[in-house]
Amino acid sequence: MTEDVIRVECMSLGAQKFFTKPFDSYKLVDQIDNFLQNKNRHRKLSLIPHVEDAIVDFNHDSTAPKTDFSAFTILVVSDDVKHATSITKQLLLNGFLVEHATNTMEAMAVLSLKYISLIILDIQISVLDGFAVLKQLRNDPNREHVPIIMLNIKGAEKDFIKGYDLGADDYILKPYSMTQLIARVKIFLK
Repeated sequence: MTEDVIRVECMSLGAQKFFTKPFDSYKLVDQIDNFLQNKNRHRKLSLIPHVEDAIVDFNHDSTAPKTDFSAFTILVVSDDVKHATSITKQLLLNGFLVEHATNTMEAMAVLSLKYISLIILDIQISVLDGFAVLKQLRNDPNREHVPIIMLNIKGAEKDFIKGYDLGADDYILKPYSMTQLIARVKIFLK
């Protein structure tokens, strides 16, 4: 396997960063420090209750503790209204609060007014593409910690790599099952 294939596989499985051997141990330590500081900063500054001990119930086990997702607001950024409506309905059925933006300008307006817990970002949107929005969000100290799930119809390896390199937390190809998307959202917010 090539390094790029391994990187895509690791990132799609949930890795936050990817280092190639041999690597600079100081960079690894710096990355670990940054991750821990951002995680702790997110917990301290967050208006969202931290539900680390809650179990996300994917098997409908009625005896398992349930996570209350009503404190989480998801921003769906997509100019495909039918697709965004479908995602919004599923998120609402799972107890999330939802905001929708059809373009970059609307997304930035929502982000300036509301605390957003997670962003579902379609790559093909008007004004700026999703990659440009992702880059802008990751360079903003107030929003750099917000999990971002990228949606794309293209399956090119270079798109996966670009998304992960720019800071996407997850990357899902269309078409996908709504169950898969909701499960991934819950994993980031549990």
